Amino acid sequence: MAGVPVVGIAATELPNVIQNGVNGYVDNRPSKLLEVCNTLLRDADLARQWGQAAQRTARERFNITRFVSDWERLLFDLTRMNHV
Repeated sequence: MAGVPVVGIAATELPNVIQNGVNGYVDNRPSKLLEVCNTLLRDADLARQWGQAAQRTARERFNITRFVSDWERLLFDLTRMNHV
């Protein structure tokens, strides 16, 4: 949750978390990733904007409150199923 934009390979869950041009950039073409990295190095304001958005995404998706809520919901559903 450091507040840096994410630039990475479009694999696993990254395409579901990263919105290109909003909180980072994912692609499978190394040349495109290099281009995006160079753009971010040249444009500190854009890097800061994407980084802040990435930080918000991380806080929303990966915070402890959401984690606990997911587990509570799962455990409730499992225990309810055993009583039906």
